[in-house]
Amino acid sequence: MSDGTVILNSYEGKDEKITLPSTIEGLSVVSVKDYIKMPETVKEVVVPSSVKSLGYGAFNSPSLTKVTLNEGHEIQLS
Repeated sequence: MSDGTVILNSYEGKDEKITLPSTIEGLSVVSVKDYIKMPETVKEVVVPSSVKSLGYGAFNSPSLTKVTLNEGHEIQLS
């Protein structure tokens, strides 16, 4: 995006617990796209405070059991 932010549209890795990045190449991650591509083995996702919105079905993993936000973190759901 031209405002120094980026929308996360995939996550690659093999860990069962993942922490989404707060920045990518110096750009702040502010949103997670609908149905991002991620491994089916992911059981837990930690969302950084930089993320202000989550797309519909953002974490599309059949193994997912937990999503963690920081205390006081406000987020808009699509």
